[in-house]
Amino acid sequence: MHELEQKMIEFGAIDTAVENIHIDEWFGNATISFIGKGNIGKVVCNFRDCFEISLKHDQTYTKGKNKDGSLDYKYFIQDIEITENEGIYIFKISAWPLDGEIICKKIYLDIEN
Repeated sequence: MHELEQKMIEFGAIDTAVENIHIDEWFGNATISFIGKGNIGKVVCNFRDCFEISLKHDQTYTKGKNKDGSLDYKYFIQDIEITENEGIYIFKISAWPLDGEIICKKIYLDIEN
């Protein structure tokens, strides 16, 4: 298990809802955040110098919204995996109805209290 993957799990990534997913204008960087366990606060996973960002939403699951514009569903993280090969990271996330993969040069984990 990669040390970044272990750190995310220690922060509470498994069985928690994704708070935010942001991909910048040119797909060079991505951010996924979730609320950590206990008093950790918001965990922000920054993916920098991305080569590929692939997010797939199950087509049989509706993408409804509440009256205030928020989503009427949550993506709960079931599994994550980080591998590294020759300075390139491959991050995989399973958060049904979302599955994704991000391939990048750098991954930073930040805590926002």
